[in-house]
Amino acid sequence: MKLPRLIWHIKGSQPGPTVVVLGGVHGNELPGIEVLRALLRQFDLLDKSAGHYRSNQVSGDLFLGFGNPEAIIRNTRGASSQIDLNRAFQPDLLTGKARLMDVRRARELAPLLRQAQTLIDLHSVLYPSPALAYFDRITPAHLALARLIPVEHVLTDANQLFPNREENGTTDAFVDLAGGVGICYEVAAKADLSNTVKATAAVNRILSHLGTLTPDTQSAFTPLVQKFFAFHQLLTAEENGFSYDPGMEVGFAPVVAGQRIGHYPSGKPLYSDSNGAMVFQLETEMIRAGHHMCAIIQEIHVNF
Repeated sequence: MKLPRLIWHIKGSQPGPTVVVLGGVHGNELPGIEVLRALLRQFDLLDKSAGHYRSNQVSGDLFLGFGNPEAIIRNTRGASSQIDLNRAFQPDLLTGKARLMDVRRARELAPLLRQAQTLIDLHSVLYPSPALAYFDRITPAHLALARLIPVEHVLTDANQLFPNREENGTTDAFVDLAGGVGICYEVAAKADLSNTVKATAAVNRILSHLGTLTPDTQSAFTPLVQKFFAFHQLLTAEENGFSYDPGMEVGFAPVVAGQRIGHYPSGKPLYSDSNGAMVFQLETEMIRAGHHMCAIIQEIHVNF
């Protein structure tokens, strides 16, 4: 396998798992980029060119990398306006002839992600929100990783609002479908770097749990009491642009059936059809008619 651009491969001195950690899949989500830099600094690689290295600190194969270099340079969500990298891992795009930069990067990363036993994809939300962990399906392996992340909110697609996971096109779904375990860690709001140290520690904790790093017996961690949620409804925009009512743009904002969420540029209001909470609200300039603009989630019970 050819090593993708801006990916550092650390070959361990002992056999172990294959783990990939990505930051900057969305180029304007700074917290994940900073955590990735902290991890590179930890292995004394931040000032070294991407490539193959060896370390006695590691067992197995650890890949650290910047997901979407072009988008990071531009400080934009994607490198193109038509699609972003975290929707580009769809079969028809990976095998097609589209020349969009995000799709080309997905093709470059796909062989690496197919061989990953675990993927930790570091993201951030667009509006102020509590940090959260996200994965599609609830399995013991996904739950074990979520417990190591210092978040009180864990979001899943337990209701299978995305039944065709191949068409989802996300990194974590792609890894899951290839037989690995993919998890998304939404570290903070997109420009909030206050959780960098905490998030870096969480990634190291996961790496120790997987056997990639030697467990740190000196640093105690007490898992937080976590609430689990599932997507209940995906709201599709009727017009380009949207203005959220005050408070409705905040992650996990509670909403009840019949409550107004906001209005379109034409003045047409939008009301919630159900009880739950708001997540993954897109910014006004990103909202396009016929595309998802936000989601309503509901709490679920999960047995460990």
